Amino acid sequence: MAVEDFQNPLTAARDLDDRHQLVALFPDLETGQAAPFLALRSYLHRCPERFFDRTVQLLMLGWLRNRDNRQRAELKQYFVDASAELSAAMLFLRQVNSEEWHDRALIRGDDYEVVRFIDTVLHPAYLRLSEGVLAALIRPVAHFARLDRGKSVEGMDVFNLVQELAGGPMSPCVEAYNHTVRNGIGHGGIAYLQSDIRYRDKKVNAEVLDVWSAVRLCDDMVDTCNALACAIKLFLIVRGSVGYQLPHELLIEELMEETRSPWWTITGCIKSELPNASQLLLYARPESRDTLKNPVGIASVSGIGRGVGSRL
Repeated sequence: MAVEDFQNPLTAARDLDDRHQLVALFPDLETGQAAPFLALRSYLHRCPERFFDRTVQLLMLGWLRNRDNRQRAELKQYFVDASAELSAAMLFLRQVNSEEWHDRALIRGDDYEVVRFIDTVLHPAYLRLSEGVLAALIRPVAHFARLDRGKSVEGMDVFNLVQELAGGPMSPCVEAYNHTVRNGIGHGGIAYLQSDIRYRDKKVNAEVLDVWSAVRLCDDMVDTCNALACAIKLFLIVRGSVGYQLPHELLIEELMEETRSPWWTITGCIKSELPNASQLLLYARPESRDTLKNPVGIASVSGIGRGVGSRL
């Protein structure tokens, strides 16, 4: 499907400008401009996505290109088999990115507020990103690393996945993961000290971080996950012409971007089954009281939705 078939006529000029900016940011898109790629727009304008770790993004993208050159058939099959896991990881990441705390200013000296923020916001986010996002996004590298050594790829949890990358050329992709911190959060082994936080796992391993290091660790995890997701999305979009399967969530994000306007917003999509067919249910929220704008918007969303729905 060509970009012009996907285009929302209400926002054509803005979308064209963003496409040019995306090609400048990600030169690989010059070879794949026939495919829709506005799902990458968040890396231009939005916080925290635009602060993705460029080093991690380039490492992951380079690994994907290299593996594609060596084992295209096997890598394509991997993305078919892992489609549901990757889709869920991208959804979780989008939900975390959409939370309001990323732009929140933390004031040094206000210890209570900082500790409360870490306890109620950052710790749950770090745990969710570690288990639900990072694990899925680094799994391709760990999967093929084990296959290359003739080892089993079954039963790898986040710790095993991180160990496959740690100490090698891909280690920057897992530097934001701290196993003791993750286990301390997951198993309730947290103690708040005078100006530090002690994390303890089930094996009585302990690590102490000052509160600002804990904040930085979570920020680094967000930036790392956004970088990994960016690399995978970019690779799959560019290589879509040779048969790589795009995760469901990536197509949903493209739909949301293609239909974005000041007057209404796609808030979600659900695949539904009828007795003799399937359908895609689109949920939209009006942002305007102008009754002349919303029907036009609904018609545009419906047309674009049919285009995306054929690929979902």
